[in-house]
Amino acid sequence: MWKLTDRIMSLNHEGVRFLLVGGSVFIIDMLLFIVLYQWGNIPAFKARVMAFLVATMLTWLGNRRFTFRHRHQLNKGPQFTLSLLVSCSAAGVNLGAFYVLGLFLSTSLVFATFSLAVGVLAGLIVNWCGSTWVTYRHIKNKELNVTK
Repeated sequence: MWKLTDRIMSLNHEGVRFLLVGGSVFIIDMLLFIVLYQWGNIPAFKARVMAFLVATMLTWLGNRRFTFRHRHQLNKGPQFTLSLLVSCSAAGVNLGAFYVLGLFLSTSLVFATFSLAVGVLAGLIVNWCGSTWVTYRHIKNKELNVTK
């Protein structure tokens, strides 16, 4: 019988792996937001930005080591820069949706959490497109500076 980690690592579809990384990081993102906002008494938007920054770093690591591991990869520095640019674009959508919904909904934890989830979903779409076609695109030989 395979171990769970062996089964996960054997997944061959990038979309499934992308969702696994994103889903795992979403849980961390959500929990960190709740801890900062509810228990840390940090204002909702500031707590959201702080949780987002942690989630961005974890997402890059997960996608580099798991989701797109089979692709030729740029060196870590340039790739992280591209990942950060894509994440910032997704952040604009993510945080924008969170902020706009916050203008119309109550500031209770339930509505703040709902706003966070809508923002994350909108950002997910931007992140998938950017990750697939920018950060982890198939690199032509002349661009290769391969690291694993």
